[in-house]
Amino acid sequence: MGFVTGLLLMYNSEEDTFLMLVSLLENYEMAGLFRPGLPLLNRYFFQLQRLIQIHLPALYEHLGQHGVEPSMYASQWFMTVCIANFPFATVVRVWDIFLNEGVKIVFRVALALLKLNQERLLAQTFEQILLTLREAPRRIEDEPLIQVALAIKLKNTKLKELEQEYVRQDQGGHIVE
Repeated sequence: MGFVTGLLLMYNSEEDTFLMLVSLLENYEMAGLFRPGLPLLNRYFFQLQRLIQIHLPALYEHLGQHGVEPSMYASQWFMTVCIANFPFATVVRVWDIFLNEGVKIVFRVALALLKLNQERLLAQTFEQILLTLREAPRRIEDEPLIQVALAIKLKNTKLKELEQEYVRQDQGGHIVE
């Protein structure tokens, strides 16, 4: 939460920052990102994986062939709502949208980053893919990234449907129909 606290302190008093942190943990459900076992983060990984399968099927197949999963590149995107990896101009744009629509913007930004780098990623191996995904947030300007992200059709009902699918998983990691 240090990255989040730092951003909030740039715009608010210490007291207001504390109250906003409480609101983020409770109203935006960010507490689940920091609980033992990281339950909310694991759900987000599942949801992102399925969204990649839906929106970027060729990339989904390629990443799967190389054993690349969202847990290998997207944890800080979700845990800091993009603060840790993105340029400041992008961070403030993402946070404006996050405070309005919630975590959906992080999924959109993740999909937009993958989409904007898809051609390069499809030609890469495991190590190259991870390097590209680590560097991608800093290489893409905020305006094209946000435009692509907001153009991605993603409804809250779809995120809820994927959440329910995640909950239905059995202990072995298989979907229970």
